[in-house]
Amino acid sequence: MKRLLILSKMLVLLVCFSLMLSAANAGSTINGRLMVPYVVDAPTNDGVEDASWTFQDVGLFTLIDGNPPMGAEDVSAWYKLAWNEDALYLFVHVVDDTIAAVANSWESDCVEIFIDGQNEKAGALDANDVQWRWVAGEDTLALCWASGDNLRPAEYYLSWTENTDGYDMELEVPVAGLEKLGTPMAISMATGTEIGFDLQVTDNDSIKSDDGLRWFAAGGSDYGVPSAWGTVKFDGTNDTLQIPQVTIAPYIDGLLDAEWTYADVPEITMSVIGGGTPNCPDSGKPDFSTSFRAAWNAEGFYLFGRVVDDAIRLHADDWQCDCWEIYFDGDDSKNSDYSDGNDVQWRFVFGQDSATQGPSSSECDIAWEQTFVGYNVELAIPTATLADTNITLASDAVIGFEVQAADNDGSVREGITKWWNKSNDSYLNPSLFGTAILSAVNEDKVPEEVATNIKLSAPAILTSNATISYTVPARSSVKLSLYNLAGQVAKTLVNEAQSAGIYNVPLEASGLANGVYILKIDACGTTAINKVLLIK
Repeated sequence: MKRLLILSKMLVLLVCFSLMLSAANAGSTINGRLMVPYVVDAPTNDGVEDASWTFQDVGLFTLIDGNPPMGAEDVSAWYKLAWNEDALYLFVHVVDDTIAAVANSWESDCVEIFIDGQNEKAGALDANDVQWRWVAGEDTLALCWASGDNLRPAEYYLSWTENTDGYDMELEVPVAGLEKLGTPMAISMATGTEIGFDLQVTDNDSIKSDDGLRWFAAGGSDYGVPSAWGTVKFDGTNDTLQIPQVTIAPYIDGLLDAEWTYADVPEITMSVIGGGTPNCPDSGKPDFSTSFRAAWNAEGFYLFGRVVDDAIRLHADDWQCDCWEIYFDGDDSKNSDYSDGNDVQWRFVFGQDSATQGPSSSECDIAWEQTFVGYNVELAIPTATLADTNITLASDAVIGFEVQAADNDGSVREGITKWWNKSNDSYLNPSLFGTAILSAVNEDKVPEEVATNIKLSAPAILTSNATISYTVPARSSVKLSLYNLAGQVAKTLVNEAQSAGIYNVPLEASGLANGVYILKIDACGTTAINKVLLIK
């Protein structure tokens, strides 16, 4: 059954950064942490994006400090981090139409690197925080701020190249150089290490900096506020996306239900931008950002997408609409075309209850949910539909995979976000997909009280701003009502299907007289009641 739900509910936004990671996905931004991949072969430090850097780009977003950008392609940037026991590696690519240097290095075209060695998230700089700056065209890395000269990188390798569209910068800081930063700043090069991190690219088109791009922090003055920086985590795996198996299939309603959260399915930020540059309003933050969760089981493949978007538009050409696209390569063969029978692309346009592009046999369950900041999309692709395209869902199966979302703010598509590749050509070339593995089942972590019984909780004396709490042990039709002492329904507060979970419902007391009521919940074939006194 296909559903189309367009209901505004802020509840779904509260889980954005609430979960800890249960499965490593190197190269992805998951639940607010960038998973930095481990590399066996160190990248050659030559300012060229060689084969060692074949994992996800991390996009930078516009941060307006001075004049707005000169145009959509005036400046954009992305970066990659990697690590091993020998060093920390960084590669930055900048698209820039004009490269300029001025007397003040911070107003020049430059790259600034921020590190909080202990990830303390302090409100002010301290002895384990450092900022380095590289001015485009120079061969050295400058120390911008630190508690002492011992925090200057004692040993590093830096290369850069100028390209037709801008420039690339590559940096390697060996462990010996990191160790010499001093005990408070020393970084443990080991799986699981977390450090505070941020990156900024400054653009100068004339005589002063015109604007900047930042990975995480929201303001230009956040160079001195480590609590505003992001977090990166050294991952012990390669760049394969781990897609977990779930024992309970998500209910497709456009809401982030408990089936996603109890199974610890991670939220993955789609930070690569290609095919255009989303508008950046006066706040300096992008008007379009996305994330997704993916899971599987024997019945199908599931995806939940969350979108921040200030305008949702349709178009005669479906690829120019606000839409989502999902790509599979059944055997991850990385062919350059769709000729081997197991490569497929599905496109889902906002508000439509079926795929606008994909195999004719595709039967997908899809729901859309408009929110105050954009929308959610949730879908299930049945196993039988995937089998028609020679894609098999099985534990440890390795597949090619990509997710893309498009943004239209007016008349045409203005930008896209992707999980893996910054190219706009995934629809032509499966070799551009990332690689995913269907991992073994995650143990669903349903709280015991949710898993075993209904529970109804309310104050004995209800006021007009009271909250009623209840738990539902399994997916069920739920009805929560107030009855008067004659047994008549005075007010129905909830009457809908709900997933297993804990719910809090504000009392809607309009039209009710003060007095004694029976609060009753019916769910999962059982009933719970409370006697309450309403005093408005």
